[in-house]
Amino acid sequence: MWVNAELNASDAFVATWLPGSEGDALSDVLFANADGSVNHDFKGKLSFSWPNNPIDNANRGDTDYAPLLPYGFGLTYADKNTLGDDLAEQSQVTEQLEDLVLFERAVKAPWSLQLQSGEQQKTMVSSRAAVGAVSVKTFDKDVQEDARAITFTGEQLAAVRLMAAFPSDLRSFVEKQGQLQMQIKVDKAGTSPLWLGMQCGDDCQGKLDITERLNNDAQWQTVNIDLACFAEQNVNLGQVFSPWQLSTQGDWQLSIAKLTVSSKHTQESAILCQ
Repeated sequence: MWVNAELNASDAFVATWLPGSEGDALSDVLFANADGSVNHDFKGKLSFSWPNNPIDNANRGDTDYAPLLPYGFGLTYADKNTLGDDLAEQSQVTEQLEDLVLFERAVKAPWSLQLQSGEQQKTMVSSRAAVGAVSVKTFDKDVQEDARAITFTGEQLAAVRLMAAFPSDLRSFVEKQGQLQMQIKVDKAGTSPLWLGMQCGDDCQGKLDITERLNNDAQWQTVNIDLACFAEQNVNLGQVFSPWQLSTQGDWQLSIAKLTVSSKHTQESAILCQ
């Protein structure tokens, strides 16, 4: 009987629906009276076909309908067990690493968007924010306020970053040759390099000059950066506080639409470090 390895390792379990009674109704069915007699018997029947294997999608009416338990199946205390005791106790689920979305339409928790100019810092909490030599505002790309326009004036070193109070562990993405994927549009290229960085605490960071990787034609592009590039710069990817940062001393104007840490590796528009 396929449920999962953990449930198959148990002696018994009940699949049930409780209409608002919390645990009372279930205990009435599972436990007998003091004299050993049945308190309340099982009456429920399956409203679906129980699959015969992890990838089975058996449905009533199929030509080769062969579920483990058919639609309408259900036992009572008077029935005999119809299942064997050789159920699989090994998980057959393929472990898949889900993408870590940092920004898509909005900054995703637990991160916040921070601006820094010299020693001044500010967290963006509305549709506009500015401090010193950098400003950010929301604008519409595909839907309302789903992108951010960033302007660096070039008056001093400034940065925009995603920051969290507690670190994230990105090592599993590195093991799968993962990448930081960034949708970006350059409206005006600056006279000084644009740096993409990560921070792993005080005095723990790495950055890459991505100036030559960007198209200066005011068109959206996706840039994929190997996480290994940051590992080579001794960034501790096991405790990343800021997974994305842009910094420059130049007068850049650019826009960001989506930021993702992905386990999928692509060669297209990629910055490779292996």
